Amino acid sequence: STSMLVTSTVTAKEITIAGFNYKPFLHMNSPTEASGIVNDIVNAAFSEVGFKTNYRMYPFPRAVAALLNANTDAGFFDPSTLETVTKKKHLCSVFFQYNAVLFYTKKNSRFENINLKEKLVGVLRGNNFEVSALKSKGMKVESVHNHASLFKMLSLSRIDFASTVDLTGFSTIKENFREDQWEQFKIVKEPYYKGKAGLCFSGKNAILNQATFLKGLNLIRDKGIFKKIVKKYLSKNLYKDIDQYYQEYWDGIN
Repeated sequence: STSMLVTSTVTAKEITIAGFNYKPFLHMNSPTEASGIVNDIVNAAFSEVGFKTNYRMYPFPRAVAALLNANTDAGFFDPSTLETVTKKKHLCSVFFQYNAVLFYTKKNSRFENINLKEKLVGVLRGNNFEVSALKSKGMKVESVHNHASLFKMLSLSRIDFASTVDLTGFSTIKENFREDQWEQFKIVKEPYYKGKAGLCFSGKNAILNQATFLKGLNLIRDKGIFKKIVKKYLSKNLYKDIDQYYQEYWDGIN
């Protein structure tokens, strides 16, 4: 009877999270195995409070629908994007911040001292996190299926700018270029958009709520687990002051 009780408890605490493939935040290595900074942080936090996570990956519109229809316990979203799409606020727990940045090539020296408050025109990668921010800067936005294609277009001067978020670590982009080829790209120092992302809750599971998740987040912060996860991903990008950037992440938690 003891084993039956343990099995029942574990089953009761298994939760489902809606997401969409977006490296390095969250992506599926296999139908049952997720990875990425979101996966690492969420799994660690929920593990501390006795939950086991189960991800369901959808295209973005279906991920939103899964949350709204309470087909999942929670979903990974940028709260402001979710509010724009659904026209209403949701109970969300933000657990990191990110910067959206622009790249250009050295041969386009006219962009060296660019002021992002000025009206700019370019062909940039459009996604659910960034598209509204890009348009607010007066930029033309078109979808490109992957970062490799985007940066190839940039290197051939078919576009003026390429857009990505700093968490990408650029490893998925750099692997398509030799080191000497990668050196042609430069980053606009001022991020054109600072976003936040986290879990939003559907209310389906009575024992799963924002307070439960935040309790887990605080536990992994106090144990140094959160900082270790963040450093794992930030160490791959262009930022040198990892500790300062880690603090920005933690400051983003509400």
